[in-house]
Amino acid sequence: MFTRFQHFIESLQEADEARKKRWVIGASAVAMLIIILLWLMYLSLTLPVVDTGTTAEATSTDSVALEEAPPAPSSIFDTFGRGISIVVQNAEAGLAAFAGRMADNVHAITKRMNRSNVIEVKGE
Repeated sequence: MFTRFQHFIESLQEADEARKKRWVIGASAVAMLIIILLWLMYLSLTLPVVDTGTTAEATSTDSVALEEAPPAPSSIFDTFGRGISIVVQNAEAGLAAFAGRMADNVHAITKRMNRSNVIEVKGE
């Protein structure tokens, strides 16, 4: 078994560049998929299960509490999407604050540049 693998590696080393590139791309794709699947399995095991209260036994106080609470994400992709939207909102707020500070700075510089000094020379 090990000698077959060693022979395969040796033949791959002696192969042309196109074949080597195909194997690198394929192996990278497989490794990436394995890592993503392991990450998703880890998240599904560690994230708590949220009860959405869709059972018939929900009381009126439960329904009021559910109406006030934000909807629970149904998958990891929903959570990822909500996170992206929060990041975008924070970036927009940060850029707006930065633009406001820059406008204030430009106004202050313009005010200083337009200021004129008056020098009076009094003779005796």
